[in-house]
Amino acid sequence: VHWDTENPEKYTRNVVHSSEDMEVLLMCWPPHSKSSIHCHDGSSCWVAAVEGVVHEVQFVEPAYDKSFVASQLRDPTGAVGSCGELKVLNVQPIGKPSTPTTTYTNNSIGLHRIENRSDYPAITMHVYAPRLRKMKIFRENADGTAQVTIAAMTYMSEAGEKTGLWGRH
Repeated sequence: VHWDTENPEKYTRNVVHSSEDMEVLLMCWPPHSKSSIHCHDGSSCWVAAVEGVVHEVQFVEPAYDKSFVASQLRDPTGAVGSCGELKVLNVQPIGKPSTPTTTYTNNSIGLHRIENRSDYPAITMHVYAPRLRKMKIFRENADGTAQVTIAAMTYMSEAGEKTGLWGRH
């Protein structure tokens, strides 16, 4: 498990196991860090708190503009576009002393973001089935709308070794 020493405020994704059918990651969350709002493409996602407490913030999937939909068909791992407002659906603490210590999501449930709202580091385990290859990443605009990008997955480490690919998207 590796933390990002060059950017100690950024969370990391560390691959523990990967096959076509599933992928297991340990994610390291520095205090007050959070992921982007994202989907899970065609994968299901189970999250368990290993150490500390994080919050899962779920969002309703927004409407996408037509140019993004067309771009996504042409460029499945690099499309960029706009979408409607990102509305919070639910906020769930994960980890002790909170209950539950696990959560589940997929695209039919909605989008989500994981946040470490505490002053202490946290570690979570994520299991994706099938393996997660790409996802839509959302960046909120001041007017409530969002930009959406499709990105391939990058990792801080695989099998304990740093990849050198972390943070390239």
